[in-house]
Amino acid sequence: VVTIDAASDIQVRASQRCNAPATLLPTSFLRTDPYNCGVTNYTFEFTPVAGCNDNTSTGISFTSTHNSRIIPLTLPSGTNPSNQAIQPQTYYSVRVRPNYGVGGIVPGTFGTAHIIFVGGSVLADTPSFDMEEQNDERINEENAEAVIYPNPNDGNGFILNAINLNNPAVRVTITDALGKTVYSKSYNVDGYINTTIQTPAPLANGLYFVQLADGDRFTTFKMVVE
Repeated sequence: VVTIDAASDIQVRASQRCNAPATLLPTSFLRTDPYNCGVTNYTFEFTPVAGCNDNTSTGISFTSTHNSRIIPLTLPSGTNPSNQAIQPQTYYSVRVRPNYGVGGIVPGTFGTAHIIFVGGSVLADTPSFDMEEQNDERINEENAEAVIYPNPNDGNGFILNAINLNNPAVRVTITDALGKTVYSKSYNVDGYINTTIQTPAPLANGLYFVQLADGDRFTTFKMVVE
């Protein structure tokens, strides 16, 4: 028998809700609060809706389960029903459910729904990128002190340096502007990492997102290859 204590209502972070106002990108990370102890994974429910203040459903609801309360909107873990995807220029009502036990087999309770707006396209306009960059700066302040350099670079590798890490292993993931993962590797660490990241093949010119995952903490950088 698994006994579940009352958990806090997990909700989309206030700064990312459409009435904040905030515009996310198809390559953004959706962030939720608060952290609840003992959670195995989280189920995110997305329902397309008519507008920021109109939760009339305009499409099928779908879920994606992730091991963190911060999830990339590329939804790499798959969806239920399958083959669903976050669409640009769309409002979504989002609820989050914590799951407990081995493999998350004991579901908790969905938190309060909030509406987000995913704007632009996979090639976002400059104002949207500026807003995401401001979000990334805030996340970097909240999480591990980390830098990547050189940036821009020639696609043949870069150095990742991060301190104040909490976990014995971290994962480095690189995605391109279309949300495709081009590199993902776990590194054993002892409170810090200072290493050269090299992909199996040189990266083509363009914009990339480098994510450092330290347990439930994520730091994301925009990297330019030229």
